[in-house]
Amino acid sequence: ETSFVRIDKVRHAIETINKVTRTLNNLGISLNLHTNQGFLKNE
Repeated sequence: ETSFVRIDKVRHAIETINKVTRTLNNLGISLNLHTNQGFLKNE
């Protein structure tokens, strides 16, 4: 029982980390797009 709960917590933690990573990647991509647009406007 305890080992199952532990596995469930680990799985939940991994899912949370994956969600955060995906969100950060999406933010990074949007930031890159914004900076690229800024560079294009400056030229």
